[in-house]
Amino acid sequence: MPVKITVIVYWAEVIVGLIICAFLLNGLEQRLANEYEANADRFAYQLEQLVRNQSGITHHHVAEQADTLRRTQGLSGVTIDLGHRVIVLGQQDKDFATTIRTFNAQVGTEPAATMPVKLTVFQPNIEQAVKQKRRTVVASMAFVLFIFGLFLIFILRLAFTKPFMRMVRTAQSVSDGNTAVRFDSARRDEFGYLASFINRILDHLQTEHHAVMTEAFAKIKKSQTDLFQEKERAQVTLHSIGDGVISTDVHGNVDYLNPTAERITGWSWKQALGQPITRVIGLEDEATQQPASNPVMDCLQAGAAVGPHNHLLQGHVGRDLAVSTSAAPMHDGSGRIVGAVMVLHDISEARRMSRQLSHQASHDELTGLYNRREFDVQLQHALNDAKRENHTHVLCYLDLDQFKVINDTCGHVAGDEMLRQVSDYLRKAIRNSDVIARLGGDEFGILLKFCPLDRALPVAEDLVKKVKKFNFVWQGVSFETGVSVGMVAITADSENIAELLSAADVACYAAKDEGRNRLHVYQLDDKELQLRHGEMHWVSRIRRAFEEDRFCLYCQAIVPIKADGKGTDYEILMRMRDEHGQLVPPMAFIPAAERYHLMPEIDRWVVRKAFESLGELLADEDIAMCSINLSGQSIGDPNFLDFIVEQIAHFNVDPRKVCFEITETAAIANLLLATHFISELKAMGCRFALDDFGKGLSSFSYLKNLNIDYLKIDGGFVKDMVSDPIDHAMVEAINQIGHVMGIQTIAEFVENEQILDALRKIGVDFAQGYGIAKPCPLETLLTSMDDASVRKARA
Repeated sequence: MPVKITVIVYWAEVIVGLIICAFLLNGLEQRLANEYEANADRFAYQLEQLVRNQSGITHHHVAEQADTLRRTQGLSGVTIDLGHRVIVLGQQDKDFATTIRTFNAQVGTEPAATMPVKLTVFQPNIEQAVKQKRRTVVASMAFVLFIFGLFLIFILRLAFTKPFMRMVRTAQSVSDGNTAVRFDSARRDEFGYLASFINRILDHLQTEHHAVMTEAFAKIKKSQTDLFQEKERAQVTLHSIGDGVISTDVHGNVDYLNPTAERITGWSWKQALGQPITRVIGLEDEATQQPASNPVMDCLQAGAAVGPHNHLLQGHVGRDLAVSTSAAPMHDGSGRIVGAVMVLHDISEARRMSRQLSHQASHDELTGLYNRREFDVQLQHALNDAKRENHTHVLCYLDLDQFKVINDTCGHVAGDEMLRQVSDYLRKAIRNSDVIARLGGDEFGILLKFCPLDRALPVAEDLVKKVKKFNFVWQGVSFETGVSVGMVAITADSENIAELLSAADVACYAAKDEGRNRLHVYQLDDKELQLRHGEMHWVSRIRRAFEEDRFCLYCQAIVPIKADGKGTDYEILMRMRDEHGQLVPPMAFIPAAERYHLMPEIDRWVVRKAFESLGELLADEDIAMCSINLSGQSIGDPNFLDFIVEQIAHFNVDPRKVCFEITETAAIANLLLATHFISELKAMGCRFALDDFGKGLSSFSYLKNLNIDYLKIDGGFVKDMVSDPIDHAMVEAINQIGHVMGIQTIAEFVENEQILDALRKIGVDFAQGYGIAKPCPLETLLTSMDDASVRKARA
């Protein structure tokens, strides 16, 4: 027995040592090669800075400082070829590993004063370094394992071999007829438990009469019959439950699998019968994906229940399955362990949903890229690295130049498809180590890791050129696009990610101002200029648009999903024409207007213009209601309520046909003011709709405090509800809650008949979107209404 234990420990140590050595030495040569490349790059960069930042330096001075750099970085030797002179530093040998770097170094302050520099770095031979490392690791591991093996053999002999041999000698005495001898039951372990059990048997055999034994056998027979019946009932139960159940004998050999276990493992009962449990069930740790011990063997060894634990199951048919495992020992009537039972619960679907939710939390649903939150995390890691290791990274802020044109002319489906294609295009244009994310709308962020600004510029210029060549085709029509890029270096001097994103945003807008389809690098010395320029850019454009009367009104129909004979509702939309007469979508200037508090002025213009145009026509039966959007700033303006009341009276507008739309964000942010505003106008007969409902479901708790008539379900849920069951459930839940509260519902972004049919089945009241009617100038509606009135008069 001691020899067997020694052999087992020896070979186990050999195997463990080989595995540890292989793990420690894996990729050693590649790591050394990467380290040599990094040393050469760092020395070349520092040498370039040395030559560039000092004018009038001598070759002797260059040699001294370069040698200082070489010794600081631990390089064996360096050769610096300055064209007309070669500087040789340190040791150089043909067996050394060499790395060559070249660059053009600027000398002095004149832009044209450059000289070519060729740098050869000598470092110890990689193969020799690897061999030395291997010898050191193997020798150290052999010594450690030798000491550990001696200690382990000593422990095994003390804890297992000696008590086992003592029991063997006692058993030999009993078999020789010495009935007075007893096993040592003083030990408090498995040996003591087994000895106590055997001693009780010996005592029982000596004291019991043959008749008692006969009676005992009769009872055993009856117990066997009862046990068989119980076993039958247990098997029926085990066949019916949804978890996999496997039982083994005391040695861990399988003696039963229920049907669920057969399905999970891929083994049939007949195939698995008598097989070791470790062969039928191969488990890996779910976190590390390293082989895990089998719970059955653990519980048999410990004599207690094990688990539950989460593992990956390597099934008989090669499937990887996430399972929750637990095992417990089975005891006979005397308490002796006679086997174990293992329960397998399939958690693969739960894990899949968990991974999906985790992916959705960090990725943009439309493009599959990182979202803004995850990009902030990656950006923070890069900033921490720059401050800790003094590395340089570059942040690029990208804004597509023609996306809104495509979105407005072709609809959101086309816009979404364009974003997906551009995302794939951008992802393939950068390195795998770089990070790309969709920050919102048509804005993207790219993090070029470990990339100085001078090396990032060609990458960004190439991105601009590639996007410019990209053609988006939709329904046979080709659209050209472009991208404006703002760049900022991430260095140890960078403050925080908010400052970095703000700087990149400023640079991006500077690129747009310079003519679009180009890049702009953020510099510290123009920070204030860029800040003032960004603040006043849209302010001045909006002011000029007011002065030159370049704002106009559009309208979009809102129709009842179930025809009720009433007129059509319309939402009044605002557009601005630029200096060339082209339409500027509201989302291009509304955020700036909100940021610089111009929304009350814009809302006053919209209300005045809408009432002036619709005052008389609102009496027409063909128009059931007109909706006007109001910003949170206007609701918070104490004079705005009085202005609306004055305009209603001035233009003789029927307030019962006027509906004001406010966003749930504005309503919650100004809850008290919004409640007062709504109650005052509703007393006059006006109606209210809560726009973009569902973006933040915290608004459910405030909904009962707002006396509104309509809920406009956010289009982000509506447009994908046919293909996405979660979006479908969200739309259905919002509609049901609205109806319970007596509020009618309006679905936005209804772009096709399939969505309209789904909304009709749910019971949504109204629909709005490109599948119903596209926005049109308000003059077009007014003209059609005038023509209809003339026809009625003639009839």
